[in-house]
Amino acid sequence: MTNGTRRSWLERWADRENIRRQADYRCRLADWERVGLLLGWALRTAQEYAGQPGGPHAGSTLAVRPDERVFWHFGRVALVEVARPPGSSGLGYTAYSAVAASDVPFGRPAERPRVRAHGQVTVSDRRVVFHGAPDREWAFDRLIGVEHALRAPLTLLHVSDAETVSGLSYPGMEPAQVRLMIELALAHHRGTVAELIDLLAVAKARQLAARPAPPLPTAPPAPIIPNMPAATTAPRAVVSPVSPQTG
Repeated sequence: MTNGTRRSWLERWADRENIRRQADYRCRLADWERVGLLLGWALRTAQEYAGQPGGPHAGSTLAVRPDERVFWHFGRVALVEVARPPGSSGLGYTAYSAVAASDVPFGRPAERPRVRAHGQVTVSDRRVVFHGAPDREWAFDRLIGVEHALRAPLTLLHVSDAETVSGLSYPGMEPAQVRLMIELALAHHRGTVAELIDLLAVAKARQLAARPAPPLPTAPPAPIIPNMPAATTAPRAVVSPVSPQTG
């Protein structure tokens, strides 16, 4: 193989490698931008939205109390239960994280919850209510914990007056939106909105600082030059020392 042919192959390899690196960078940048948009929306919503006053709400059958504020009403949700008592922790769950909520794969949770019904949900600053057969209510006054699945659109709500843990599966919804509305309503109930805003602001600042860097272009390696053969020398004759002659 001549050096010219070797050089041409290396150049073609460098072109393919640069294309691969650029494609990978565009994917990472698009994902970074998507997460950034969701984090920005979450931060603005927490700063500006305080729910809507009590009264009839479109699509909701909940009898809202006069001093109750409704944060969201959404459908295409399943009521689920898991076989463990309230207050216990399960594998594959986490507390609220805006970053984790922005990147939830639509997979299966580590534990397989039992689906009880399908219906709609209303979230207020007093409770989360599932409208279906059967109905289910999680009152914030009795709420002792919230678990969000890392690898599935699933949220479990632990209340002290239940025998088992139950919650919501929402494969047809944006997990970041569902989780924020539950957490924001709960923060208004507990008076911890400022802490939630700080959490979101820190997440947004870290996301901005983690913008993917564009890849450096790769150049073809220098052509391989064959090693020169080792030099050979003829053996030298051994000359005996000459004794000095005396006159």
